[in-house]
Amino acid sequence: MSKTGCEPNVQTYNCLMKGLCYVGKVEEAFKLLVKMKKSLKKPDIYTYTAVMDGFGKVGRSDEGWSSLEEALADGLKPNVVTRLIPCLMGIVGKGGHWRVGLLKRMKERDCHRSY
Repeated sequence: MSKTGCEPNVQTYNCLMKGLCYVGKVEEAFKLLVKMKKSLKKPDIYTYTAVMDGFGKVGRSDEGWSSLEEALADGLKPNVVTRLIPCLMGIVGKGGHWRVGLLKRMKERDCHRSY
């Protein structure tokens, strides 16, 4: 894209990461996230959700949880639109464990169900 004078934006990165995770190439998606941050493009909650979901789907739940922690540390607020709850359930299901206090922390950060 850069060669044609079209610089990727956050949405471009998000689409690429989601696609990579969809086909099981979560490591490549994570590398793209690192590249995105180095290019000073600030990831949004959709960016982290794509990577977190990808890690969950390939059974790498600890890395999925780390992605969630990083998003929260960056001040991002998960919401229902990001499909965070199904994504978290995938991480929990694959990893076989539950992180105590997660729902409490989501409530403290004003993450509510909208349906």
